[in-house]
Amino acid sequence: MSRSGTAIAATAVVVAGIAIAWFWVPRSEHAPAPPAAQTASQSPATGPEASPGSRSVGDDLDSEVQRLRDDPTYLQRLLAMYASETDLDTRGALLAVLRGAADDNEEILRFALDLADDPDPARHSDGLALLEAYPLDNAQVRELLTRQIGEEDDPQMLGRLVGMLEAAVVPTEDAAPLVEQLTRLRQHPDPGVRAASVMQSVSWDKGSDLEEVLHQAILDAAPQVRQAAIGGITASGARSPRLKDALLAITADPASGNDERFAAVLALQDFPLSRAEYAIYLQAARMTEHGDHDH
Repeated sequence: MSRSGTAIAATAVVVAGIAIAWFWVPRSEHAPAPPAAQTASQSPATGPEASPGSRSVGDDLDSEVQRLRDDPTYLQRLLAMYASETDLDTRGALLAVLRGAADDNEEILRFALDLADDPDPARHSDGLALLEAYPLDNAQVRELLTRQIGEEDDPQMLGRLVGMLEAAVVPTEDAAPLVEQLTRLRQHPDPGVRAASVMQSVSWDKGSDLEEVLHQAILDAAPQVRQAAIGGITASGARSPRLKDALLAITADPASGNDERFAAVLALQDFPLSRAEYAIYLQAARMTEHGDHDH
């Protein structure tokens, strides 16, 4: 492989980060206090964690997770703390412990589902953060995300919800409602939502003509959607002459951004190239090797 090709392949992981960065939305940084009744019912009046100024968890994550699994009272205390904590570091530590025990704890799952369905935006966001511990072969989590995607109008929240759709192996009948939502969102007016939907369609939309999906996306007017399509081509192994032509057009277009051209060059490494096509590829590869990538 040429020095240009080696440099490009060595930084392949950057492409996935670039594509995701177009539609990634940070979690809410502010969690409002829960209703007084919830705090009173879930927080015991005794113990060091209950005293003002000392609400925290230990530094040993494994020990904290094991304690939570062994002690139902401690679990209730941490759930109440997570629902009301406003300090970012403490809440992050609580989230790590709860996620660590989430896989085999129905009570944490119910708590997360209820919090994610809360109409308050901050509590909703905190519930989603906890639900990220669960794979999408969990029907309750998958159905909640599918329903909320269908109901959500805000593009930023849609981007976050779609971004949570980590690939999972499920029966096609169970995946069908989610695939229907992704198909709809690939036509969404917001380019970030379209880009997120294209990326997730590669994992979920097994029954469609993926080449057609990616070809439509790579011709999109928005660069983030085109980059999502290029990432989908690389991830899926989809191949066709028209996909290759579209990638070559991006590499040769002076208006293409450096990141988009870099992604297209990387994708072209897996296509058969004629001498003329290889010359276009090589020129673009040299440009990306010496150019700064967009951010």
